[in-house]
Amino acid sequence: MTIKEFGCKGHFVCADRCQWSRHTEVGGKYKISSMGELWIEDKLETIGGNSLYETMVFEIKPETIAENCGSSDFLMPEIDSDRYNTCQEANEGHDKMVQKWLRKSRAKRV
Repeated sequence: MTIKEFGCKGHFVCADRCQWSRHTEVGGKYKISSMGELWIEDKLETIGGNSLYETMVFEIKPETIAENCGSSDFLMPEIDSDRYNTCQEANEGHDKMVQKWLRKSRAKRV
């Protein structure tokens, strides 16, 4: 089972304004995208609700190439998500989501 870390931003319409992101593919089946530190007009803004960071999990469309870094290969809507207010929480939350969906991916293969 493979885990690929991408150096690009994943989901979110304002991704270009986020200063923090992580984007991971799990088992060729799921993309886990975390975004945060959204700056609009020199002001730090929340990402939905009262959170500064969010993680979302998407299934990958079977017909797309797994190396695609953008969100065009995601099946919508997201299948899992969580929100955080610190960078440390967001990093830890992203890692937990990766492990959770790695376990689910392995269980589906058996």
